[in-house]
Amino acid sequence: MNGMNMKKYPFLCMILLVSVLMSCAEKKPGAEDAAVVETDSLRSADSVAGAENLDDELETQAGIYDVRDVERYWQKRTIQVAGDKNDIVGLFEAFNAVWPTKEGNSIVRATNPSLVQGDYYPGKPIIDRKHGFVESPYGEKNGKASAAVQACVWNRKNGHKLFAVHGGMYDDDIQDFAIFYDYDPAKKLLTPEESPLKKENQLFPDQRPVLYLLPQEGKSVYVREAGSIVFFEDVYSFDGQNLRFVGIDPGSTHDMQRMYEEEDLDDVHGKLAKFALIDIDGDGCEEIWTRTEDDEDGAIFGFEDEGCISFIIAESEGKRPSFGKGWVYVGFPAGGPSYFSQIVTVSDGHKTHTLTDFQVEEHHEYTLDGKDVSEAEGKKFHDSVKGEGKKLNPKWHKMVFMFDYQ
Repeated sequence: MNGMNMKKYPFLCMILLVSVLMSCAEKKPGAEDAAVVETDSLRSADSVAGAENLDDELETQAGIYDVRDVERYWQKRTIQVAGDKNDIVGLFEAFNAVWPTKEGNSIVRATNPSLVQGDYYPGKPIIDRKHGFVESPYGEKNGKASAAVQACVWNRKNGHKLFAVHGGMYDDDIQDFAIFYDYDPAKKLLTPEESPLKKENQLFPDQRPVLYLLPQEGKSVYVREAGSIVFFEDVYSFDGQNLRFVGIDPGSTHDMQRMYEEEDLDDVHGKLAKFALIDIDGDGCEEIWTRTEDDEDGAIFGFEDEGCISFIIAESEGKRPSFGKGWVYVGFPAGGPSYFSQIVTVSDGHKTHTLTDFQVEEHHEYTLDGKDVSEAEGKKFHDSVKGEGKKLNPKWHKMVFMFDYQ
């Protein structure tokens, strides 16, 4: 789906089919290896509302936090890390001692079972000290895999570390989140840090992302957004100090590049570098208009059933298309007194008909869907396309190939 390598990202595949992190709604156990320090840093209404009553509210529960409480209240507490354990295992053990979940307990049980208090999910977690990554086995709800948690760490240029935890829940209330800490080795302290994953970088900032994916290898974090038909990946890459936004992968990017080069009539093809979401046929589902690095050429694509990429039309260099309701028009001089134009009609995310017109002075040579037709037939189809074409000025987004950022 969307060009994603499912064998390389089994966690992502599983999350899309089922869920992330089950509801546990319980109290944290005592933490011998991690002390809790209250903090007012980075306070927000959503994250700390009622946080002062958190422990009182959980006093009658059974020793494990509900993941919803972790997301709501995690910014309220800094975490002291015991001893010299400052790799991914040590940092996650400290985090889970303060914010224990069944998924987190499953990881810690594999690294230091003496620290585990309360329930855990059976199974084999991923413990990758070399690459700074851990992942729990999948929890289970009603006989189906439905929960997991990830964490990773990057070394910062200033000697600190950036520590991230991803968790979520897929039950009646879908919830997925990523949280970040700065680790100070001198103070041995994990301090909540404002997320580098910004809403203003999203295609749909009013919607909650579907999934956050932390890397086991590489330096990039992907934030998955849901469009009407396909998913989009917001890509962030670690620059040595923090995660920086590098662009959005609209899916099937390599196929788009290939189709554009095959279908484009120009001799030189650039790399597709930006895209905009448009709706040509007014069905509420987006088509994608892509353009090259020099902003001189491009192509338009749609998505058919199940998200399959569909080529619609290529621009001519320097000549932007015009749009009508359910159709796209491209035209350009073809040398001397001749002119070439093309009209493509669009329905349900794919082109339905293509009319080409090679005009020399007053004479027209038409093809319809690749077959020569008479001038009368060509004009009849041309006249059937209703409305005046307009130039669009959509919002453009930087287009990246997510596998260039691993």
